[in-house]
Amino acid sequence: MIITIERECGSAAHEVAEELAKIYKLPLFDKEGMIKKAKELGIYEEVESFFEERPMKSLYPVSATGETPEFGKPIYEKLRKLTSENDFIMIGRCGNYIFRNYEDVVSIFLHAEAKDRISRTMMKQGLDRWSAGRLIDEVDDKRRRFYKFYTGRIWDQASDYDICINTSHTGIDGAVRMIQSYIDTKLGNRSEDNGLHAMEEMQSFPGDPVSMDLFRFE
Repeated sequence: MIITIERECGSAAHEVAEELAKIYKLPLFDKEGMIKKAKELGIYEEVESFFEERPMKSLYPVSATGETPEFGKPIYEKLRKLTSENDFIMIGRCGNYIFRNYEDVVSIFLHAEAKDRISRTMMKQGLDRWSAGRLIDEVDDKRRRFYKFYTGRIWDQASDYDICINTSHTGIDGAVRMIQSYIDTKLGNRSEDNGLHAMEEMQSFPGDPVSMDLFRFE
């Protein structure tokens, strides 16, 4: 099973990914993990800008049809070499697009309310509110341009993901439970009736607009 997670800055994606990695006993490929593996394989300099999630130029080299630029394909092959395991979790780096045709892939987009993302970034980075707000805008803009540059598609378009979750409402543990339920349903580990029951369980999550679980740090 491959789990890919794209995320807005401050949406607790790393914490969610860590919990999923523990539950499913999967290797987690975040920025640091991928850089370490790339250096071990001697290919880091070739893919440095990709791992940093920054486009190589300010303009998008995308055709009018939105097709993937040819230069992106060698990058994808290197990334597949890097993640040679059959099962893993990947954060960012166009994972949902690169592995979209693989079997047993679950692609996730995590987002949250702006005020919660700002508050979380303030706590995590030790910033004031203005600086935190500016940081998340800059990071999300960089990710949006990076994704467009390498895939020709829109970063936060819901139709490109299996499931989109607002972690302001679910918190970390709630998001993990929703993803587990979706995985069980999509990959056929439950009967149809149990799958419907799982969806009913999702609807019973607390509706508190700001879950303190969102601000939990490991």
